[in-house]
Amino acid sequence: MKTAIFFYSTYGHMHKMAQAAAEGAERAGAEVKLLRIPEVIPEETLKQIGAYEAQQAFADVPVATVDDLRWPDAAVFGVPTRYGNMPGQFRTSSTRPGRSGPTGQRSARSPRSCRVPGHSTAGRRQRSSRPRSRSCIWAT
Repeated sequence: MKTAIFFYSTYGHMHKMAQAAAEGAERAGAEVKLLRIPEVIPEETLKQIGAYEAQQAFADVPVATVDDLRWPDAAVFGVPTRYGNMPGQFRTSSTRPGRSGPTGQRSARSPRSCRVPGHSTAGRRQRSSRPRSRSCIWAT
């Protein structure tokens, strides 16, 4: 089974989780591609917040494209939450499913399994009228 693991990480935490998912999928016999969602924060800002060095650790991971959504039999998305929502890097990413490319073709993928985080990093329950941030497994 071909499996793509897409992740966005500011400080490297989601990269480590994506690596663990890739190792597990490979042990199960899958052919795995590890792909990162492109960063949109300016380099100077990344340096100011201490994320530049962390991102250099996975700078060699290929940047995901819409075409990468067509390759796998299954896809895993590793996306952190930002105040109960997904980060803008993922929301504005060109890898989002839906209409893509100049022809406007709709992706044939649909979510098969989603995990919605229920706690913030501070250990308190996140309160939201509806969960917006999910880790989903997409399969045909």
